[in-house]
Amino acid sequence: MELETMINLAALGVAVLIGVGGTYFLVFKKKLKQFRRFIDNVDDALYDNTVTEEEFRKIYEAGKALINKG
Repeated sequence: MELETMINLAALGVAVLIGVGGTYFLVFKKKLKQFRRFIDNVDDALYDNTVTEEEFRKIYEAGKALINKG
């Protein structure tokens, strides 16, 4: 195998790793945002020591979004 071919294969491998890593980063970023939204809703509900039905629904929806794929 020529040196040029090996360099091209290595560059292709690095590009694939960067692409896959970028995809996982975007998924992680989305899940982190959903987690933050869930925690913010819980914090808002507990601020006045009572949880209204509307606050409970917000917490439930944020938790459901956090658990679901996508």
